[in-house]
Amino acid sequence: MSDQNFLENRTIYAFGDSIVYGHTHPEYCFMRQIQELFPCNLKIFAVNGATVIDSDNAIRTQIENAPAMSPDLIVWNGFTNDCYARNESHLGAVSDGFDGPFDTTTLCGGFENILHLMKSRWPEARIIYVAIHRSNARLDTIQYKGETAWVQRVMQDLTHEMCRKWNIRIADLWNESPLDTNLPGYADKYIIDGSGSHPNKIACAKYYAPIVTEALRLETAVLEGKES
Repeated sequence: MSDQNFLENRTIYAFGDSIVYGHTHPEYCFMRQIQELFPCNLKIFAVNGATVIDSDNAIRTQIENAPAMSPDLIVWNGFTNDCYARNESHLGAVSDGFDGPFDTTTLCGGFENILHLMKSRWPEARIIYVAIHRSNARLDTIQYKGETAWVQRVMQDLTHEMCRKWNIRIADLWNESPLDTNLPGYADKYIIDGSGSHPNKIACAKYYAPIVTEALRLETAVLEGKES
């Protein structure tokens, strides 16, 4: 990483679940690590256990309750706490348009509603979605399009499709990182307390922070008119 502080004087809002918040160690979550390397005005609104599908801890409420002042950049993640077989009937479908209404009792409706809320509240902000790593803590399968499918793969495919539709840059741990806690020894080495979905300090520094930083660089270049 360059020493140049490309985030100087930039405001970043961070939304999502424990992946962004940092679970039991928010002091070294990947957004805090990025802030240490590139000082900026970072405000983290993510909450442990938050969901894309409507609940009493829905990510959309983080956005609704955030300050009206527009950030320069938004980083967020979602669906970790929706990624279970019980939501097989709550996947929904990617909508045809951008204006809704969106069925927030479904993954697709909830996800698109979050993007719509962000773009409506802060139309000038650049948005980055963090697609998390392959996790051995989310191994449920569902029936999808007539086949048995890994629910996290289905949800990754759907969220990637929606990000493409809405022109959202993806910090893509799923496809671009070797972090896969299904591999022997990876959970012990890279997950907080060796089990669950939460990247530890090493994983944040080695995998999450670099990929998210690159996405932030690219989106900052857009803000500065250096990239379309």
